[in-house]
Amino acid sequence: MNKHKKLFKICSMIQTLMPDTENIVKSKSLYIIQAYHLLLYDIPAFEETIEAWMYGPSVEKAVLFFKFPEMYDYSDLSEELKNIITNVCDSLKNIPPHVLVWYMMNLETYKKHWISNKKYKYDAVNYVIPIEEIKKYHKKIYEETGSYFPPLKRMKGD
Repeated sequence: MNKHKKLFKICSMIQTLMPDTENIVKSKSLYIIQAYHLLLYDIPAFEETIEAWMYGPSVEKAVLFFKFPEMYDYSDLSEELKNIITNVCDSLKNIPPHVLVWYMMNLETYKKHWISNKKYKYDAVNYVIPIEEIKKYHKKIYEETGSYFPPLKRMKGD
């Protein structure tokens, strides 16, 4: 059995909901899905690590999936997770990729692990953003704003 099967099911649903959206937006949506799921259910939506890459948080296996999608049946994902994926995709599908990338690169959780890593190289990856820090950061945002991901409204120009 493929150890990344749940991630690929989530990616398949994202691909289905945002077929004409840039791959970088699809890839960044996983960070938001993970944060949202952690806040609501206190457990990760998927087990793969999120890394601080040059253009924002990324999940390596998902980046490859979106380049060469091999669709998985995602019908057995929980309704709660499917609702989160749907909400995030609906929010992101019309956001210009450069705007989303700019925002994601300015997240405290991302900057801490990318900029502070003394071994940083432009072609390097593997700067893991710990799950607990993602959860803590987005809990703080929720407590301050009452929204799980408030910048989405500003990014859409509302």
